[in-house]
Amino acid sequence: MKKLVVIFFIGMVLCSCSKEKVRNVKELISFKNKYKFDFEILEKLENDTVAWKYQLSANEFMLKGNYLKALKEWDKAFKGREVLYSPRKADSLRSSFTVHNAKDEIINESENTRLVIINEGHHNSYHRLFTKSLLEELYAKGYKHLGLEALANGKDKDLMLNTRGYPIKTSGYYTNDPNFSQLIRTAIKIGYNVFPYEQTIGVNNKEREIEQAKNIQKELEKFPNDKFLIHCGFDHVLEGGHRRWGKSMAGRLKEYTGINPLTIHQTKYSERGDKKLNSPLLKVFNVKKSSVLKDKNGNFFKYKRSNAWADIAVFHSSIKTDKGMIVEKDEVMYTLELERLKVEYPLMILVFETKDDLTKAVPVKIKEVHKKQNSTVLSLPKGEYSFVIVSKTNKTITFQEEIK
Repeated sequence: MKKLVVIFFIGMVLCSCSKEKVRNVKELISFKNKYKFDFEILEKLENDTVAWKYQLSANEFMLKGNYLKALKEWDKAFKGREVLYSPRKADSLRSSFTVHNAKDEIINESENTRLVIINEGHHNSYHRLFTKSLLEELYAKGYKHLGLEALANGKDKDLMLNTRGYPIKTSGYYTNDPNFSQLIRTAIKIGYNVFPYEQTIGVNNKEREIEQAKNIQKELEKFPNDKFLIHCGFDHVLEGGHRRWGKSMAGRLKEYTGINPLTIHQTKYSERGDKKLNSPLLKVFNVKKSSVLKDKNGNFFKYKRSNAWADIAVFHSSIKTDKGMIVEKDEVMYTLELERLKVEYPLMILVFETKDDLTKAVPVKIKEVHKKQNSTVLSLPKGEYSFVIVSKTNKTITFQEEIK
């Protein structure tokens, strides 16, 4: 149980667009902070000896929603090297392909199937937000179910997720990312049935792909007139032959159901923490928005690897951030006054929707402030929120505010 502190003041928060007083002040809360401060992550990293320690630190920063730090830690695990195409090759590519809005093209193509499968890099929070951006228009096209690999399944399944409307700490591991929380919350608000499909018997590799596919097949058969969106990790999206698994989940699902899915690959052509390590193809096109490429015949540029492929490769770069956190276009820049807070630094700000159970819910935004300062800015969609501020000594204060 974390220490408790009484809030002795109100009016400490100002919105950048208004000066309304803080509402619904709570004197005491019971709160257990799941997230690590930056210094804790870095101390563990310094003392860790496992070969995959940078993947672990990338995940810790991802869980806090720190997009840029997660990318930079991932770069340390998978260093790569700078690759550039010659001017001649770059010109040839630009003359062979045209750039198109990724969201618009995916929505249009989704009409030709009842199954869309899109992947993510587990360290990359933006992939979740891009999938979130598709939800409303896909729903209008008949997509009513969202399958998430990241949700716990079997005996650990979150049975109340769709009723509650938001994920809790035990709903999954990657789902503790505030950006993943926003994906799930948005889907449920729109009307999606959100479901898990991960294997439940401890298998991996080929057997895991088979069980995942069979779990999705069962859901498809329950709702034969509905369309499905599946959000998976990395190679599970691939059709064709897979070098280690025989077939991936997407390939197995196609085999079992006869449905030809629209498969979308996000991970290869996404920006890296060090932009020099970006794919040379991403450098050639230097897109400012999430984009896809088409050739002169209108065919999509696919992701291909040996005998495996995904139908559409999405290009992501130049993601807007504030102190490493992703800023979405519909968010308001909200100024939180810190000057009068009687807590020690660093401090962590966790933002929840007002309906949330603060002891269990995954927040919609997290920001850490490392040293004493008068104020800090958070980007948030308009709405009513509960703010929880936790100091490094685990003192906790909370209040509610409406962002207009």
